[in-house]
Amino acid sequence: MIKINKMYQYFFLISIFFSTVFSYKFDFRSSRNLQINWINDPNIDYSFDLNEYCLSKCLKNKYIYIKWDESIIDYYDYLQTAVNTLYKNGGGSLYLEDGIYLLSNQIEISSNTCILGESKDNTILKLQNFASPFAVSGLLRSLAQENITISDITLDGNKKYQNIDLISTYGRYGIYTEVNNYSFFNNVRVQNFQGYGFDPHGNKIDWAKYLVISECESINNDFDGITIDQTDFITLLYNNATKNYRHGINIVTGSTKGLIINNYLYNNGFDSLTGCGITIQNNFDYGTSDWEIKKNYVTNNALEEICIRDSKNINILDNIIVNNNINSDIYCIAIDNNNNINILNNNCTASNFIRDKNNTNLLVENNIFSNINIDSNNDSPDPYCKLGIIDGLSCCYNKCNMCGGLNCSKDKYGADFCCSSTILSSNRFCDQYSAPCIIKNNLTNYPIFSPTISPTIEQTNVPTIEQTIVPTIEQTNISSIKQTTAPTTDIRSSSISFTPNYIQIIILLITLIAIIVF
Repeated sequence: MIKINKMYQYFFLISIFFSTVFSYKFDFRSSRNLQINWINDPNIDYSFDLNEYCLSKCLKNKYIYIKWDESIIDYYDYLQTAVNTLYKNGGGSLYLEDGIYLLSNQIEISSNTCILGESKDNTILKLQNFASPFAVSGLLRSLAQENITISDITLDGNKKYQNIDLISTYGRYGIYTEVNNYSFFNNVRVQNFQGYGFDPHGNKIDWAKYLVISECESINNDFDGITIDQTDFITLLYNNATKNYRHGINIVTGSTKGLIINNYLYNNGFDSLTGCGITIQNNFDYGTSDWEIKKNYVTNNALEEICIRDSKNINILDNIIVNNNINSDIYCIAIDNNNNINILNNNCTASNFIRDKNNTNLLVENNIFSNINIDSNNDSPDPYCKLGIIDGLSCCYNKCNMCGGLNCSKDKYGADFCCSSTILSSNRFCDQYSAPCIIKNNLTNYPIFSPTISPTIEQTNVPTIEQTIVPTIEQTNISSIKQTTAPTTDIRSSSISFTPNYIQIIILLITLIAIIVF
């Protein structure tokens, strides 16, 4: 009996030892290793490290490498053939060398596929001049698939050189997915499309699930920068949406359980005069609900900066909101016909703070409001350009018609007050002066977007399209993944480190001593 008890004792102590050691987690902190833990459904365990899962497939599965050739005037057949080849072999990664890949048609993406550019600024998929009409939506599109990753690439709709009739403009979106699960878009720029920039969708019957859009840009598109339609479990993080025809971010059609964190949304909606920086609305009465809008910088959009309509369970927290339309009726936040809205710890500079119409269970606490009509003539330092008009690091005078642009020097107040290039050469910094002035990087409370450095893809002496087959990694059993806590959003440094729990370390030491003693 003594030996049996001893055996169990050793077994117990060794179990504690290994459970302590293997309960350590990697702390992913680089922009390519974003760890996402999903918002929790109270009834189901939904938690999934999407980035680790997708990148493990991208980097360890089969791959095809495309080498750019400037003599090729249409890459559609090359890229679609490559994607189809990956699909037939169970999925993998398509690597694109830097270059401008002209496309005459849409690329259809299947499950377990990653499209990875060499760099966002220089790997460009561009629609050909006066391309034929699309039969369906999206330059890159995917229907009822799962495990799709697109990273480090620019999509250009080339709208200046397209036909503008209704047939030709149909479906001219950057990225369109429908009823997809586990989609990840990182460091992607979508620009100059005649429709939406990003448009993940359900199909009015089934919802898409698990979506991350991080460190992306949506610029100068003819509908919304980012629209989320009938999707559950969404994270929008460190994105930049600007100069889109309508809203910067638009949440619609029953999309639920989402986070909008640390995004920069400015100058949207001026062509249509209907755009908000962030909009959440329950169109079609599908039950849009359960969103958190936190730590965003939302400024100088055409309509209100944050607009919430006919929705429920919305938190608006810790945002910097600025609208410099003096003597207007524009509000920082407009909320209409909602239930259970919390507006806490926001900093608002505008003519008005909140427009409240027919809301129930509304909590407004600890916000700071500065009336632009009173404070606009202040000549004291303005480090965050709350009282000016922002264009990158330029802070223009708040009475300019626009900040920067081809005709800024013709503005009533001239180039010194309204042209970004002139301001940037002025040596006037906003921590010392009011507009016109230069915003310092280390003073901004919103993300400054710069290209993410991508891993170097080693080029081998191979044909233009090379397929290398390596052992397929073991698929993660999604249904068995346990529920964890709220999302981790610290992705700014480039190291990978252990994050030990000090209680675990103490337990580990006690266990080791116990093993030695007994």
